[in-house]
Amino acid sequence: MGPEKQAEVVAQFDVLIDIARRTEATVNALRTDVAVLKTDVAELKTDVAELKTDVAELKVGQAELKADVAELKTDVAELKTDVAELKVGQAELKADMERLRQVTSNNHLTLKGRVEQLGDMFTHHLVDDHQRSSTPAPVPTDKRKRA
Repeated sequence: MGPEKQAEVVAQFDVLIDIARRTEATVNALRTDVAVLKTDVAELKTDVAELKTDVAELKVGQAELKADVAELKTDVAELKTDVAELKVGQAELKADMERLRQVTSNNHLTLKGRVEQLGDMFTHHLVDDHQRSSTPAPVPTDKRKRA
């Protein structure tokens, strides 16, 4: 082989070595990238596992909330019933109070009238007693009663 051919082979060999070095650098960079990706994937798997746990806890919490909401709905229905019963009771109480006022008013008027009547009777009795004590007793005029 002649010097030109050797120089050409050396030049091609240098190109091949350069390509090999660049390829090796690319492979090393790819290996580093793959290692980083593996770390990222491992972290993602951990995150996914944590998310699955969180989702399971949320589902439990959601079920508890649904039960609480159902219980609250029942409580609200009971409260509405209680309020309705209280309104009926209030209406009945108002009616009873009005009847009691009427009875009390009637009793008051009856009692007032009776007191006035008794007062008049007492006044007449006092006047009659006073008149009897002020005037001398009448003398009987019937002779049969004297003998």
